[in-house]
Amino acid sequence: TVVIEVTKPEGVFTSSGVAIDKKTILTAAHCLEGKVLKVRVSPAPTYNPKGKFILGESYEIHPEYDSTESKYNCDLAKITLASALPEGTNYY
Repeated sequence: TVVIEVTKPEGVFTSSGVAIDKKTILTAAHCLEGKVLKVRVSPAPTYNPKGKFILGESYEIHPEYDSTESKYNCDLAKITLASALPEGTNYY
């Protein structure tokens, strides 16, 4: 599990996700809805705003996710990191 920090105009929000390889994180689409200014990922098990983070280079929300129809159907998103997660990170 990794910690995800999402910066939006309304403030900073946190979520979690799983690493599926050294530069790819799987998370929930609802975490990345709306205007996203910045995404950072921490390999630490708990959130520390001053901890070590890796900048998200890009993200994709599942094309069939539509929160107006269901908050759960296809609630998936992929984050691509700007650099690799550290050695020892568990991949799922």
